[in-house]
Amino acid sequence: DIPIILADLACTGSEEMITDCEKNVYGITHCYSSEVAGLQCEDLCSDGDIRIPGGGSSGRVEVCVNKTWGAICDSLWSYTDASVVCKQLGYSPYGAIAARNGFIDINIPIQINSLNCQGFEDTIQDCNIDYDVSSECNANDQAGIVCHASNIISSDCEHGELRLSNHLYPTEGRIEVCINRVWGTVCDNSWSTADANVVCNQLGYYPSGAKPRYGAFYGQGAGPILLSDLYCAGSESNILECNRNMYGVTHCGHYEDAGVKCQGSFPVYANPSFGNMLGGEAVFITGPEFQPEDDITCVFDETEVDCTYISEEQCVCVAPEISSERIVELQLRINRNKAVLTGATSFRYIS
Repeated sequence: DIPIILADLACTGSEEMITDCEKNVYGITHCYSSEVAGLQCEDLCSDGDIRIPGGGSSGRVEVCVNKTWGAICDSLWSYTDASVVCKQLGYSPYGAIAARNGFIDINIPIQINSLNCQGFEDTIQDCNIDYDVSSECNANDQAGIVCHASNIISSDCEHGELRLSNHLYPTEGRIEVCINRVWGTVCDNSWSTADANVVCNQLGYYPSGAKPRYGAFYGQGAGPILLSDLYCAGSESNILECNRNMYGVTHCGHYEDAGVKCQGSFPVYANPSFGNMLGGEAVFITGPEFQPEDDITCVFDETEVDCTYISEEQCVCVAPEISSERIVELQLRINRNKAVLTGATSFRYIS
């Protein structure tokens, strides 16, 4: 056996030799062979190198600064940063997910406050790196990433945009989301009615009454899976505002692609419900939830007239003239984004 000659070390990390560290010289009298310390050293890295510990395509991002591996603070971590990191690692810059709150190692320093990449750079060294780490960034605020294979196809879609695919009706289908210039599917883990309502609202359909669909109900998609484990409250205007486990996509297959059936129709109430001048009177419409940017049309039988937005609960249109008493169908049509919502009731003309 060899003797124990050091104990209770308190190194700062700046010392040249271990014997320069603060220590309790008497501590060795209370140590045993079962408490002998060990370590594993790493080769010095080259400044600007990046890696994901374990060598996979997802996890914590580590950057070499001053020949030492360290983490990036996630407070300003962005999708454009993630795009450049994935490209430098040999993955696709498209669909890169800027992740937080996972794969934390409190034993490595945070050495970069922000990368400030624009997204077109080839390496992070081309970005406007801020090395002055904020005092508000703690050991748990370490940036992570999910990269995808280099052969995925990019798109000119807008980040956070949604679409429904593989459907018979425009109000339902497999959900696809655009992240970092690529379309991908949503995993049905934790998929709920609240999540589905947010999707329908974002698409321009009725913001309630949505039906979530599971298990690739509308068929399996292709390409990356970009969202999983969503926890929407129901009040979000965009699905990317919902809480989620960003690493959950790595545990999903396309057999779990989520779908939705939105409510594209709504009840319509006309006040008055009859006209006493054979046309020309104001008809106040309630029932749906209106938005100021809606293009609203009242259709009396086959005659279309504009309905003017008044509030979230009401619009008003003028009944077209008619030659004789009769009951007609009054249809309300709302064009919202790319969606069309409809509802109908009866309207009676009397002289």
